[in-house]
Amino acid sequence: GGDAYVTITGGTVTAISNSFTGIGGGNAYQGKGGDAYVTITGGTVTAASLTTTGIGGGISDDEEGYGDGSCTFRTDNGNAVIFASSIGDQSGKTSGVWGGIILEGDSGAIYGSSAAPIEEFTIKDGVTLTIGATQTLTIPEGMTVTNEGTIDNGGKIYVDGTLNGTVSGSDEVYYHLTVVGGTAAPTNSYNGKTYAKAGIEITLTPTAPAGYEIVQWNVSGADVTVNGNKFTMPGKAITVTAQFGPCSYGIDYELNGGTINSGNPTEYVYGVGATLADATRENYLFEGWYTDAALTQPITGIGTEQTGDLTLFAKWSLDPNHTHVY
Repeated sequence: GGDAYVTITGGTVTAISNSFTGIGGGNAYQGKGGDAYVTITGGTVTAASLTTTGIGGGISDDEEGYGDGSCTFRTDNGNAVIFASSIGDQSGKTSGVWGGIILEGDSGAIYGSSAAPIEEFTIKDGVTLTIGATQTLTIPEGMTVTNEGTIDNGGKIYVDGTLNGTVSGSDEVYYHLTVVGGTAAPTNSYNGKTYAKAGIEITLTPTAPAGYEIVQWNVSGADVTVNGNKFTMPGKAITVTAQFGPCSYGIDYELNGGTINSGNPTEYVYGVGATLADATRENYLFEGWYTDAALTQPITGIGTEQTGDLTLFAKWSLDPNHTHVY
């Protein structure tokens, strides 16, 4: 016998044996002990044996009378998903070296405070995955988890990718909500990201730059319609993007006895501005437009950076070429 080391860091791995351990069987042979060390830190791993254990099991050398070889099993983090018919080394359950999603036979659980698998997987019919009250399952972007069996959720599930199938237990299932050009409420934050429960009404608040206003909201990731800055959160991760357009502002005129010319605009568009024309008044000369009633702030035109509705005041002086009667 000799020691064997098995390390799996990712990918989809299937190991099934009819007569021996699926992964990591320790042996004792002809007087020599052989131990196996299995470390799985990522990927989706299926390990099964029809006669012994799926992962880790000592096999004795009965003819020579020597003891069993042994197997040490650990995962160390929450990135692995393991389906095993059984696991020989159970010490990691209490010592903290089991992490991620580990199922033995038809049931399993999350080990550690959280799990964030890096490969997609399926909970098959008849299989139950339990999430504890203080635990979190994250489904990363681009990854799909399909539930054909039972996910008994007592904690929280955050979905950046795709979750197919239903979840029993707690309704604490949140889907990633990205808002570009605004904010949303009510939402939950986790690891610096924004999430929302499916079925709740979300209110959007646009954050338009100066001179712009919301035209519409565009949604990607699901068929969602936004009406009046509100929508119902779907059971999918989505991105909502504000589409802005330049504002139009009104122009009112205080003519002070004059008459508006047809060329004077009644509104202007941010980024475009407007050209102002003169007004007319019999026996008076037009001396320009002002933005205040006291006629101290002259304006000769509306520039591209101007914002807001305007009231313009006409300034007049007596025409010296006309006879005035008092």
